[in-house]
Parts: sequence; structure tokens; C-alpha cells
Amino acid sequence: MQPRQLNDQTLGAQQWLDSQNAGSVLCVSVGDFESEQMAELGFGLEGLERPFLWINNSKVEILEEFRERVRDRGFVISGDSAPPGTVFLPHPSIGGFMTRGGWNSILASIATGVPIITWPVEGDHFSNSVLVAEVLKVGVEICRGYQGFPHRDKLKRAVEQIMGGGGGQAERVRELGDSARKSVSEGGFSTQSIEAFVDEIHKLSSAPELSA
Repeated sequence: MQPRQLNDQTLGAQQWLDSQNAGSVLCVSVGDFESEQMAELGFGLEGLERPFLWINNSKVEILEEFRERVRDRGFVISGDSAPPGTVFLPHPSIGGFMTRGGWNSILASIATGVPIITWPVEGDHFSNSVLVAEVLKVGVEICRGYQGFPHRDKLKRAVEQIMGGGGGQAERVRELGDSARKSVSEGGFSTQSIEAFVDEIHKLSSAPELSA
């Protein structure tokens, strides 16, 4: 039953995303936290003035009452086998991504030109969050650690900052995404390096002192 449920939920989310405006949806996928943290995140999402897709793969059950209250502008996927948020990032309606900050999630978000809200909790999440918020400036950090608390007001400010355009994160991440896609279409950095090396060999072999 679980694979069927997962397929149905993913298909339903895709169909719901199809009905939303381009760049209007916040995708949330932050993993498992305590009930108080998840409740605050839920209140924060409910208070947003933007649609959201919440991928809840925590042990905390999302009450049907919450689903009913947000049904006009929110879609919730639940279950231990819920798909990762990166599955939905290429959809044109996604305009922001809230994640713990794993490297794969960061790369996928940048490659698709989606600004980021991080909630780092372990390992490379912390350095990745610094890269996102302070170096590349394509997102913001909302809280950190397993004891972090996603205050609803702070969440709202973070969403407006990355999706409202005031902080410049959306523009910068689109530029990085364009550069990444161009690089891939041209064969990537490895291919470019090999081609540059071959060009240098040709130049050297045609130099007068070598061809004499």
C-alpha cells in the first residue's frame, strides 16, 4: 500500500503545483523534529500570504483540521516515504525552498534557480548554510540545530526576503542557475578543461620552433 500512497501523493502534489502561479510556491522539506517545532512551522506556513507545499516526513501527524484550513493554498505530503523536496524544485511554480541544507539539496536548488531558507542541524549543513546566506547570498538561515525553533514571524520575514525580491537572493540564484545550466549544456567544466588543454597542445605543435 505504501508505494501506491506515495505515488498518489506525489501525483496530487504535481497536479496542485500545476494550478499555481509561476514562482509563487514555497516548498518545505526539513525532516523530523519535535511536535512543538513542527506545530510552530505549521502555524508559520498557515500565516503566510503565499501558497506552500509541505513535505512532512516526520513522525508528527499533520491534523486534518490543519489540512482543511489551508486547503485553498497549501498542499501537505505526509509519511516516512515522502519524496524529497528536490523532486519538485524543477516545477515552474516553485519560488522558494526551505531545507536543512544538505549538499544535494543546495546544488539542486541553485541549479533550478530557487532561493533557499536553511535550517542546518548537523555535519555540512552549517557550512552549507553559511555558503548560501553569507557567501553566495542566495538564501537566508532561519534557525539552527535540532533544538532550533522556526518562529512564525521569522519564517514570514525569511519567505518575503527570498521570494519578495527585496533581498536580491532570487535574482542572484537565477543567475547562478543560468550559469550552471549553460556549463552543463556546453559539456561541463571537465569537458571545457580538456578542450582547453587540446587547444594548447595544438598551439604548441604549430609554434615555429617546434615545426622547423
